[in-house]
Amino acid sequence: TAFAADQQHQVGDTVDFAGYDWYIIGTETEGVTAPEGCYTLFAKNNDFGDTAFGNSIDYKDSTLQQKMEGIANDTLSAYKNSIVARTTLDDISGESPTDQLLWPLSKGEVEILDSSMQKFGSNYLTRTGEYISTLGGHLNVVYYVDVDPTVPKVNSSVIDTAYSSIRPALYVKAEAL
Repeated sequence: TAFAADQQHQVGDTVDFAGYDWYIIGTETEGVTAPEGCYTLFAKNNDFGDTAFGNSIDYKDSTLQQKMEGIANDTLSAYKNSIVARTTLDDISGESPTDQLLWPLSKGEVEILDSSMQKFGSNYLTRTGEYISTLGGHLNVVYYVDVDPTVPKVNSSVIDTAYSSIRPALYVKAEAL
């Protein structure tokens, strides 16, 4: 459903931005909170391809981060004036990239969403990776949303080359919707 520019949106609404359907998952005061005058959007459909996370658990310079930058610079380049960059990213391993126009949700951000907004046509990556100690040593894992049971859940996978869907989030100025 598309809304008039002067209508107040709420978490859970579906909006059109840049020719794609997005969920509103955050306002200035709730959900995955957005900066003043913005909403946090999350891709509703599987429109942006897939990728592997990368060869380490660090998000910065990962294959996933590079794919997000490619979507921002290519697919959504005509709409950059309506997107507000996220200064830094939390809930990642390693150093944070700065001024990200698009990003994957973190494990924690996914977990606060209603399950109807977590659902998707395939597994999708989060930006969260971590080092886990085990009895036999350690594992480097990244988190993804497993859509194969009926109820989506955040799961972990040892770093590998398995491909999962790209599901970007972004801050969009309210007047752009």
